[in-house]
Amino acid sequence: MNKPMVFALAFATLSGTAVTSSAASMSGSEIGRVFAGNTIEWVSLKKKPMSPRWKPPYGRTYFSPNGTMEGTLKGKSRSGTWRIDGNQLCLNWKQEKCRDLEPDGGGGYYIVNREKGKRGVHIKRVLQGKQL
Repeated sequence: MNKPMVFALAFATLSGTAVTSSAASMSGSEIGRVFAGNTIEWVSLKKKPMSPRWKPPYGRTYFSPNGTMEGTLKGKSRSGTWRIDGNQLCLNWKQEKCRDLEPDGGGGYYIVNREKGKRGVHIKRVLQGKQL
């Protein structure tokens, strides 16, 4: 649970793609319908370092309806908690971070840090049930 490159940490500190303030964020009820009881496949949008062998962090995370989550980060197991606060998804792997979500237009979603105007994580797809 203390690894530095995790899904939740990507919200707060990683550089990602810029967003405009006009992008439509999801409501709390929409977030709950997408995440509760499902697994997401995600990839960090952190900018690549100069190494040609570097790959961005990626993994799967299962969101239990009871507020716990478990996942993988490059094949390693992780666990934490999640909740919805208003219209934000809050994840706590080591420290809680709350962020907006917006649809990507292709069936996936972006996790967005509005304060920094950045997308930190791209949720590529949502899988029904627990599929780690």
